[in-house]
Amino acid sequence: MAKLGVGVGDDFPIDDPKQPNPETQGAERAREEWRKARAEWRKRREEWRAQQRQCRDAWRRQRDEFRARLRGSRQESDHDLGFTDLTFIVALLALAALVLIATSAVLGHLYLFVGAIILGVLYLAWRGDFHEFGAEGAKPPPPAEPTKQEN
Repeated sequence: MAKLGVGVGDDFPIDDPKQPNPETQGAERAREEWRKARAEWRKRREEWRAQQRQCRDAWRRQRDEFRARLRGSRQESDHDLGFTDLTFIVALLALAALVLIATSAVLGHLYLFVGAIILGVLYLAWRGDFHEFGAEGAKPPPPAEPTKQEN
């Protein structure tokens, strides 16, 4: 079943290079562009992270130098108040103020209670019943009307 004038290599090229498909060519180009953009982004990210590490290291170095100076100044002079001493004194004063306010609130109620008891005792003394309690008991109340004496 051979066709006349057609050879094997004409219809079925064996060694010919494959022709690129235009649809796959666009996809491959887009993939390469994406890979380049990803590499750029990774490069920028690494630069940013390096800059962030430098800033963090500089901040830590300044913090450590400040703390060393603070420790050195405290060791040089014991009579000078340092930052931590002042903070401690302010904290103690704030705590004392809070305790004073809390006790005055509680003692304010206690003072009112003691004042009510004292007022009650003074009222009984003013009414005349307080001094009449003795060993023999309470005296009878005075009469409502004074009695007339007839001569």
